[in-house]
Amino acid sequence: MKVENTDYGRIQDANAQRVENPAATRTDPASGQDHSRPADRVDISPTSQQIDSLRDALQSVPDVRADRVEELRAAVQNGTYNVSAGQIADKIIVGDRG
Repeated sequence: MKVENTDYGRIQDANAQRVENPAATRTDPASGQDHSRPADRVDISPTSQQIDSLRDALQSVPDVRADRVEELRAAVQNGTYNVSAGQIADKIIVGDRG
C-alpha cells in the first residue's frame, strides 16, 4: 500500500501553533495585560439535567421499605402470612425478571 500526497509541513505547522498558543495565554509581565482566551464553557442538556435530578431523587429513596417489612414480619409472627406453593413456583420460574 502506497500513501501519497502527504503534507508533513502542514502537520508540523499545526503542531507549532499548538506550542505557541499556550505562551500567548499568559499574562505579559512587562505590561501586566492578560492575553488569555475566554474561559471554556460547558452546557448541559435538559435531558442530562433531568437524569441528574432523577438520580438525586432515587438516592433519597430508602433501599428497604420499612413499612412493608414490618407488615410482613407481623404477619409471619401472627401466623397469618401464607404463600401458596404455586406463587413460589411462579417466582422461581420468572426469577429476577418479574
